[in-house]
Amino acid sequence: MGDSLKSLDLPTFAFLDKKNRPPKETAALAAANFDELCETAFAGMEQLLAAEVAVDKQWAFLDQLRIRGAAPNAGIPATRPADAAVQALTVNVLKDSKGWGRTSDLIELCNASELPESITGFLAKIYAKFPRPKIEPIPTEQQTPDAEPPSEPPIEPSAE
Repeated sequence: MGDSLKSLDLPTFAFLDKKNRPPKETAALAAANFDELCETAFAGMEQLLAAEVAVDKQWAFLDQLRIRGAAPNAGIPATRPADAAVQALTVNVLKDSKGWGRTSDLIELCNASELPESITGFLAKIYAKFPRPKIEPIPTEQQTPDAEPPSEPPIEPSAE
């Protein structure tokens, strides 16, 4: 897992679904010595999004799919059902369409403050490990009066 990257002195991170792992897998995760290992409280990304994305955003996502006819077998009603039903529909639509980019479609409906806390919290921990470098301004000749003059005079254009 993270061993090969660690041997290159690269930081390693893991974001995992919650599941009962066999002892061998649990030991391998511990041995990988990730810089940041996050196991969510959810069995899958679909459940995480249904729990942490605002239900209004989920309904907007589902309603767009219904209007476009992009999920004809999902059973998305024309009128918004109760919150729990919206969340269940979200999970089903996302599960049924893995690889179609629907997870990103749902996330794109969120503004920054509405993004799932499990994801943003994990990313904030990674971001904190990579502080922005301090960029030193490049001095100009005017800023460095004691700079040595060029060793050769500048080339003048010929009068040809």
